[in-house]
Amino acid sequence: MKKAAQIFDELLDGDFDKQSYFYNATGLNFYYNILYDRQPDDFNYYPKFLASAKTRQSIHVGNLHYGDDSILVEEHLINDMMASVSSWIEQLLNANYRLMFYSGQLDIIVAAPLTENFLKHLKWKGTKQYHMAQRSIYRVNRNDPSVAGYVRQAGNLYQVIIRNAGHILPYDQPKVALDMITRFVKNESF
Repeated sequence: MKKAAQIFDELLDGDFDKQSYFYNATGLNFYYNILYDRQPDDFNYYPKFLASAKTRQSIHVGNLHYGDDSILVEEHLINDMMASVSSWIEQLLNANYRLMFYSGQLDIIVAAPLTENFLKHLKWKGTKQYHMAQRSIYRVNRNDPSVAGYVRQAGNLYQVIIRNAGHILPYDQPKVALDMITRFVKNESF
């Protein structure tokens, strides 16, 4: 698994030793949304918010440092990063847990076709139903002509693709993200 993670890093992430093939081929330095060539400045607000004394006290972290770009953490997780969890997903689905997989249509790092391919190869009691399930149009408001995305449901498995969004769905489409999660948690139809 470590070798697979290293190859993935060389191809896309570029977190360790050098720029990635993705960066060298595209000039893009942000793989969470194909529309951005670099991380949006808005992403700097969250670390500042977490660094405030009031926030730190509220979430009970004391003087612990927050860092979302720790190479050390990534190095410790490297053997897990490319390990398949399909058997766990199959067990959960067969035990009737409701699972939702969502992708932003503009995501590069976990692109919607990759998620769909993963789901197509799962072996669980709803496999045939999933393969036959049609994709339906998803709108936040049923009277709204705007299409938020597309949903495929088979039993307790939901696959959602959100339009005009990348990997960080709540940033790109906050209203849609809230609606999608609320519907799933409350078991409301799409």
